[in-house]
Amino acid sequence: MVYLKHLGPLAFLILLLIGLWKYSYPSGTGEEFQILQHQTLAAVSIGPGVELQISGENSAAVAIPLFIKIEHAGSNSYATRFNAERWVKPGRFKLYFPLQGLKSSNGAAFPADQPIIVTLFAREHDAGDIALALDIAVAPPLPGDVIALDFGPAGSPVFPGFEHIDASDPRLECVRNCSETRRPYSDVLIGDGVSGIAGLNLQAKPGRYLLMMWMEDTGEWETLPHHLERRIKINGEIRAYDRRTIGQWLAERYRKLPGAENTPAGSAWMGLGRYRGDPVILDIQTNTGRIDIEFAGDRAAATHLAGLVLVPIDKPGSLKTIEYQRQERYDSRWPVIKTPNRWEEILPENKPSGLLARDGLVFLHLRLPATSVGFHLHAPAYNGAQLSVDVWRISGSLSRVSPNAEFLTLDSRILDPVDRTAVFAPGDYLLRLRNEDNLPAGLFRGRVTEQGKTVVSFAVRAVDIDRPAPSHFISAYLEELPMANRFPDQVPAESQCFRKILRDFHLQDIAVPSKPDQLRATDVMAAAMVEVSRRTGFTAFSYAQPKDLRLLFGQDETFDRLAAVSRTVASYGGQVTWSIADEPVPGQFPAIGIAATEMRARNPAIRLAGHLNAPGQQALMEHFDILIANQGFGINRSLFDRAGQMGKQVWLYNMDHPQLAAGLQAYLFGAGGYLQWHAFMPTAHPLDPTDGREGDVFLVHPSRSACAKAPILDRRLIELALAQEDAAWLAWLEEEAADEIAVLRARMPDRVEGEFENWVRLKEDAHETISHILNRNGLNAGGHDG
Repeated sequence: MVYLKHLGPLAFLILLLIGLWKYSYPSGTGEEFQILQHQTLAAVSIGPGVELQISGENSAAVAIPLFIKIEHAGSNSYATRFNAERWVKPGRFKLYFPLQGLKSSNGAAFPADQPIIVTLFAREHDAGDIALALDIAVAPPLPGDVIALDFGPAGSPVFPGFEHIDASDPRLECVRNCSETRRPYSDVLIGDGVSGIAGLNLQAKPGRYLLMMWMEDTGEWETLPHHLERRIKINGEIRAYDRRTIGQWLAERYRKLPGAENTPAGSAWMGLGRYRGDPVILDIQTNTGRIDIEFAGDRAAATHLAGLVLVPIDKPGSLKTIEYQRQERYDSRWPVIKTPNRWEEILPENKPSGLLARDGLVFLHLRLPATSVGFHLHAPAYNGAQLSVDVWRISGSLSRVSPNAEFLTLDSRILDPVDRTAVFAPGDYLLRLRNEDNLPAGLFRGRVTEQGKTVVSFAVRAVDIDRPAPSHFISAYLEELPMANRFPDQVPAESQCFRKILRDFHLQDIAVPSKPDQLRATDVMAAAMVEVSRRTGFTAFSYAQPKDLRLLFGQDETFDRLAAVSRTVASYGGQVTWSIADEPVPGQFPAIGIAATEMRARNPAIRLAGHLNAPGQQALMEHFDILIANQGFGINRSLFDRAGQMGKQVWLYNMDHPQLAAGLQAYLFGAGGYLQWHAFMPTAHPLDPTDGREGDVFLVHPSRSACAKAPILDRRLIELALAQEDAAWLAWLEEEAADEIAVLRARMPDRVEGEFENWVRLKEDAHETISHILNRNGLNAGGHDG
């Protein structure tokens, strides 16, 4: 059903015909889409606070995506229109799009006072479940005794009911020059602002007021602006002052979201949005009506204003209304949608992940019933000896299911460290078991008790086996931490701690971070590459250096330097691979081919790689020694056959199911390795997945202190560690019974896409085969009950 609120008879007929048209949008998805509504809104005034509001009802039992296209008279392509995807939950919904500040995909602003054309799509199988209506809403003014200011560049979005104020406003005094920012944050009130403000002059009636100022610059890609000292004066009197060290800022503002601990997370606003903005609230008195606000601090972030509201002290209702409107819009933009529990796929409850080799790891997903608050863990023991146990509590976090997801889910992906001797509360825990003391083979039994009574028991079989190293690597890409350049005395040490954590979970570390001293000294860069290559036994991998060098030295000198470093690394017995294409679009193909030719002319032995995520990129295969591919490119037998014929190697990266892909699939296909982006890559604030164009990506989460002895981990790190275990056991199986590996390869599906269940069954069969060979060889016999 479609609401036809703004349509005349002719438009109704046109819409009826268009509604039957199947439209492939967005292009390249392979799905059929149907237009739900196509409407021209004549001569829309694109001014402050004017919004396009899309209201409707989703009658389906699940959340579904709605696709929005907004055009103007000059729009003629995807790049020249506004394009968006929004998810709507079952029931009634409303979506909000500020028209001032609306930009097309190429970044151009929409022209003012022109008709706009709005087209709404849904997937064909969802179309019957959506009812819609469009409206252009102009916010009513706030009460006359309220001052509400939204700071930001001219033409940026303005929160409904607020007055826009940019850096040229005469009420502002600047430290030197005020600068304007517009961030990708979705809360219109705090998503932009003005920095460098020395003073703001307001005029109100004499009286007592409540002043609320939102002073946070919400940041964007890898940047969260900060201050260490800030002073605010009202009419010459210091009313707010704060000062902190770098370490305190990192601990109190960067590694946590102040106030958000242990809060309900049923909505994005309750879990995230209400804790952003750094609000400063002051009770002020003016006898003359003049209010002079002065700002000072150690850097621009101390003098940043995003929004301001001044209300009479006895009329705080306007503030409540504003916060309610912010909540409506934030929750509409970021619905929290339930998704499947990935732990059920990764680790069944209360069942060890496998056998424990001398060099191995075993994981256990422990679920404790909600019957008590007093559980005790007894480490697995055999003949009086105990395995080493590390414990993390599995907790939920609002996050995007993928970096580009347009909704949030309460995902049980956070692993908080727990002292294994502590009293455990009901809930889910992850145990990591190791044979650090080289204990003899045996069946190690563990249990959890409640008031002395066993409520969960489990057993881990340790085997007396050293497995060969797998032929492919599993590595996480970890660049220098985003704040490294801002805090060079603090963050690099933490980066090294993160690398140690990854190695503690048996992952390789082949990526060489880009550092300023290396970029300007090729001998220093070469030494770093040699160290990584020797330590891991694989090629060192460089992703950021070619880009950073080009910015510093230009293309020709960059090619010279890469060729020289490759020769130096090879002379020391090492190897380095340079990434020169990052998921390129067709328009970039010619330049990539030229770059590859130029570099090989300087050094024929140079090794080049490209990230490939779309079928059309096959034309680039000839230019690379290593094809770094994911499911978008197509992972199948024919890819590996063709790559082998061309003398190329394939690495996998960022696959949908990392445990399967990095372990069994990479091994059986014959991939050279698996790379996961990223180990630590926040967009702005590490604990807010909504403040960037993409979500945050972690294997290791920010801990409460730098280099914490017990780190906070992400579920994906466990998936990769399990994949490393699978790869090590497959390498052992190939050494012990090569014919069994041949059988597995013969049975493997030809491709990854659409074959998930078949791959899962094959992995289970591989585990059973390994146990069978162990029993046949008498290696699984240790472990009589002890």
